[in-house]
Amino acid sequence: PLTSWAVQFMLEALAAGFQIDEKLLGRMNDALRQSLRSDYRNFVDGGAYAERIWALSALAAQGQLDSGYAAELARRADALDLESTAQLTRVLATSASAEPRTLAALDARLWGDIVTRLYHGREIYGGLQPAAQASPAQILPSETRTLSEVLRAVLAAEKGDAKHKQLLLDALTTLGQADGWGTTNADAAALLALGDFLSASEGEGAQAVTLIIGSKKEALTVGGATPIASVNAEGAEPVRVTSGGSRPVVVRGVTRYLPESPGSEVAALAQGFVVSRELQQVSSDETKPSVRLKLEKPGMQLDFHVGDVIEQHVVLVNPEDRHYVAVVIPLAAGMEPLNPALATAPPEARPQGQLTLAPSYVAYLDDRMAYYYDTLPKGTYDFYFRTRATIPGRYTEPAAYAQMMYRDAVYGNSNGARVAIRPAAAKSR
Repeated sequence: PLTSWAVQFMLEALAAGFQIDEKLLGRMNDALRQSLRSDYRNFVDGGAYAERIWALSALAAQGQLDSGYAAELARRADALDLESTAQLTRVLATSASAEPRTLAALDARLWGDIVTRLYHGREIYGGLQPAAQASPAQILPSETRTLSEVLRAVLAAEKGDAKHKQLLLDALTTLGQADGWGTTNADAAALLALGDFLSASEGEGAQAVTLIIGSKKEALTVGGATPIASVNAEGAEPVRVTSGGSRPVVVRGVTRYLPESPGSEVAALAQGFVVSRELQQVSSDETKPSVRLKLEKPGMQLDFHVGDVIEQHVVLVNPEDRHYVAVVIPLAAGMEPLNPALATAPPEARPQGQLTLAPSYVAYLDDRMAYYYDTLPKGTYDFYFRTRATIPGRYTEPAAYAQMMYRDAVYGNSNGARVAIRPAAAKSR
């Protein structure tokens, strides 16, 4: 579906007033038309129906629906997962050639695959039937994307009462967390579905909403031609929202702040990754071992002199196979990273420890080291590199952290520390 997603992205950009490469769009449309054929050879194993429907949907969005292929796929509805069924429903609902009987059958399948339950006498979303789950062969399958496609299909078909539409809306917003819906792909699907819901609600009447920030009140109107109202406020006062209308109001809050404590006081945190850090002060006398300084608690102070070579050692514990992981190790401002790959690198730039797994990409930057992995199998990983104390002063050593690049909530960091770099020690004769 990558080509289909790229086409849909270009169409969204075009609708927003941006210029696109028309020749590139034409070439991608040619590829999509070829992939509609059942004998196309480049499908992902087990994902032929899903990929054909993605292609059909991207072409239909441009007014290039092939009714013959749409009818063929509709006849094979029993072989489709819920996401593909929803996409096909949305495509046919916007087509003048769709048969009402076909649409009715697809709509029945949509609701048959959604589980509901009673909570305090109210019907709410209870999950998806096992058979309705997207195939693992699909790229980035998710419950969020499936529900988003169902909501878009119901809105396009203009079927289902307001209660069922609200049930889907509540389910979709409930799946979201502080960082969105888990991946950028799921985020995009959810936002497109919510955009469709807001567009479909434009004809409904507006209602008065009162926003109370601390002791200040502000009257707003939400709904109708103004489905979204935005307010910016500074300060730390409590916020309350009251509505005088009968319809529910969804409130999204975005908070930006600077922490009161410095980065040196950051405590270790494990939300999917466990990260620990130690510094090893390399002795200039090869017969003496390095001095190991493990950051066992936040705020520890580490004392060095200008010219000292420090081997940085970070340990990452990854409890399951993951993809697209970044491991970032920030440096105190007075430290200079040593890159052993440079032709001019001194002998002391090469760390004694060995990297457990070579990264897909590595970045030696002035203020941090960054390792990026397309795939990071389950296991424990060691990272080693060296720095040199160069500028006297007192600095913050920020916490090292690991994070999935497309799932911000999967995260872990080490303790922060303080670093004091003193002038070079006088050499004894």
